[in-house]
Amino acid sequence: MEVAVKRIKQKSKNALVGAMEVAVMCSILKASAISRQHLLPLIGWYVDDEYLYVVTRFMPGGTLLNYLQSLNQNTEDKRNKTEERREQENNARYLKFHRFVSEIVNGMRALEAKRIQHRDLAARNILLTKHQRIKIADFKLSRPDGSQFTFGRIAPRWTAPEVLQNEANFTLRSDVWSFGVVMWEIYSLGSLPYSDVLSRELLNNLLSGRRLDPPYGTPSRIAKLMNMCWKMPASSRPSFVEIDRYLHGRSMHPDSGVSVAEPPPLLAKTRVSSTSAFLYCPDSETVF
Repeated sequence: MEVAVKRIKQKSKNALVGAMEVAVMCSILKASAISRQHLLPLIGWYVDDEYLYVVTRFMPGGTLLNYLQSLNQNTEDKRNKTEERREQENNARYLKFHRFVSEIVNGMRALEAKRIQHRDLAARNILLTKHQRIKIADFKLSRPDGSQFTFGRIAPRWTAPEVLQNEANFTLRSDVWSFGVVMWEIYSLGSLPYSDVLSRELLNNLLSGRRLDPPYGTPSRIAKLMNMCWKMPASSRPSFVEIDRYLHGRSMHPDSGVSVAEPPPLLAKTRVSSTSAFLYCPDSETVF
């Protein structure tokens, strides 16, 4: 069995205590049957005075981000295809995107059920199996809900405003904000969120009400879900259980009166940016 080992440097005693929280969390997930579907299998962990090591299975499909960006690159022969053929490919792509979204929700429901915050949900931290099934990965920033320990670098473009103001404000609903950005990444073929805004200016933009525009061709109910994930305050965002109900055509709340139809096909190609969304973190490394 091929494995990947994530080595994460601890910068302080508090960070080391935080690492122990991650280690305990890894044990919880490893023992949980619900973690097997769409969370990356955790094989083991080890902590010393300097590093936390997390051992997982190696996923041959690479990251979701790289896959999405490859779709944008493989469009050179589109002009030679018939309109019918292009529509068939768009519909097939849309169905795959809808499955990706559903599988991410499935994995995040498992974390939510265990009261575990991911804290770094992004397409770059989601892996694909050889059959292109979703595996949520990279738990180096993850914590039990209510934890006061943090370490590592947050990625502002995926992070909820309340967390950008104060990391101690992170809740399970902060992950929901990041999930909304991941949906945007999927339908934009891996573009960089808020590519026209400097990271240091992002918080003021978000507090002023700015949100990402749904990419061209995004189904209307997915666009609606994105905006629900970006509501303020955090308590007004849906839980992943409620999001799952929405995606399966049921109302989020029994008394909401919301009825959701099946999604329409994706009929238009997506406009994307060529800018990469990869975030380099020099304090960790993966060894295969």
